[in-house]
Amino acid sequence: MLAAAQAPAACREWHECRQLALEAYARREYEQFHDLAWRTVQTGPPRNPELMYLLARAQSLSGRPHDALVMLGRLAEMKYPTAAATDDDFQAVRQLRQWPEFETALTPGTLPATVTPSVGRNVSAPASARLSDLPSPVAPAPDAPAPAAPMPVASAPRRAEEALRIPGAPLGSAGLAYDRVSSRFVVADAGERKLMIIDERSRHVIDLVTAESAGFYDITGLEIDPARGDLWVVSAAPPACALHKLQLVSGRPLDRIPVPDELQPCRVTDVAVTPDGRVLLLDAAGPRLLRYRPTNHAFTEVATLQIESPTSLAPAGDRFVYVAHASGIARVDGVNGTVEPLTSARDLSLAGFERIRWVHDSLVGVQRTVEGGRRAVRVAIVDGRAAAMDVIDDDFSAADHPVATVSDDDFYLLVHQPSADAGELVIRRRRVH
Repeated sequence: MLAAAQAPAACREWHECRQLALEAYARREYEQFHDLAWRTVQTGPPRNPELMYLLARAQSLSGRPHDALVMLGRLAEMKYPTAAATDDDFQAVRQLRQWPEFETALTPGTLPATVTPSVGRNVSAPASARLSDLPSPVAPAPDAPAPAAPMPVASAPRRAEEALRIPGAPLGSAGLAYDRVSSRFVVADAGERKLMIIDERSRHVIDLVTAESAGFYDITGLEIDPARGDLWVVSAAPPACALHKLQLVSGRPLDRIPVPDELQPCRVTDVAVTPDGRVLLLDAAGPRLLRYRPTNHAFTEVATLQIESPTSLAPAGDRFVYVAHASGIARVDGVNGTVEPLTSARDLSLAGFERIRWVHDSLVGVQRTVEGGRRAVRVAIVDGRAAAMDVIDDDFSAADHPVATVSDDDFYLLVHQPSADAGELVIRRRRVH
């Protein structure tokens, strides 16, 4: 059973990931099958139903039937036929109490040739012989691009591209994340102590999970681990704090991890995930940077921060972490714990950042200005120094407190727009090259 305990093989290109996934499936190593199928969906053509169906199969077999049901629901919305009603691989899904109602939404019919039972569990041919039976999926036709907006005049406010707009009352937003696999935004409503989903395609807003089932205190931040399909949430009710691990697709709580007594009092204000899967927590009560390793379920203190009012953190790879605070941005070395200020050109102000994230060679985030307004900016980092700043968006109402996230090359902002009724929720997007 040694092979089953090994980590799944690394892969970068989706054809390779799919092949490794199917080989794990043939060996009945279903946890590896799930991890590799998830990676296939991430790296493959966006919203490809065949790859989504592969992931649903892996979710069902690896003990994640609720997640598989959600993915099958996505396929039903796309009118994509599946064999979930009869395939043995989906037996765990059919045992869920929601199945009878869901079954009526399935699209009946014969599966397309690309997903014929060449991946069925009872096929006796070796995996290598079956791989050629699976043609390369063809990506769905992309949505027509929005017409390019004219360049604003110098005095006009700058605004990122609008991704979606829906009616809705203002949220006590404490965090935003985007799941590219399912095209859904996860929003933390701090006042209600719950997570909500905003579907990018249907524009529907639904509750994902509440404090009643997840044990949240006041939610202060969230982050997606896209490589592993996990959603990490931090909540605080000083002097206590907790870290929460949830299944990203279904919102099912997997673990509630209180910050140990020896690290209290605490007031965690943000959470981030490094590429190697470690979870970082910014504790404003210390202030200090904490690290949680899921492999050994242990918290450690990475560094003591001699800074005032830390607000947000952004790991740049596995070693260095940027921390925003009242008067600037610090860079923390996660190996030796050293903390140094991020230097900048004389005309660049790094004070007042309320949320930061790392993308490519830059920090992007929301900054409070000396006039009391807010703006979204990109700070280019060159040789460990802030070299330039670009304003992405500064068209916010005086009462708005935008929250932001990054997914691949895209920077997203959630803002509230007043209207004749309760108002509207608007998510804006800016591609960061």
